[in-house]
Amino acid sequence: MPALTYVGFYAELVPDDTAPHHGSLREALSPPGDYPPEPVAAYLEAGHPVLDLTEGTRDVIGDAFHVPGGVSVLTDGTFVWRLDLAAYVRHYTPALPGPLLTRALASPAAASPLSRDALLAITGRVVADLGFRTG
Repeated sequence: MPALTYVGFYAELVPDDTAPHHGSLREALSPPGDYPPEPVAAYLEAGHPVLDLTEGTRDVIGDAFHVPGGVSVLTDGTFVWRLDLAAYVRHYTPALPGPLLTRALASPAAASPLSRDALLAITGRVVADLGFRTG
């Protein structure tokens, strides 16, 4: 399986220091990204579901939004992100990896198709990487 790149798992969104995270949201906003937010947010929302979770999230920067199921995890097969990343993109345009922006702007709202086997492999990897217990 190709390497997965985690995006939007910011330290500020994790309830405790023991949970895995990747970078800081405040750092990703200083300076903010330079991209049109709407097509990037649409691409993020169109990702393939990896983990559907019901826990809602609130904006930790300015309390501007609430995302039902915000901790859910999506993918395009290369990048993995939380559902609430799309809301942060719309409101704050955090800096994101260039290759993700290239994909999102080339085909907004259309993640590449993935086979069932590929999604199952990605799910297993994400569950392990994010420290979810199994069994």
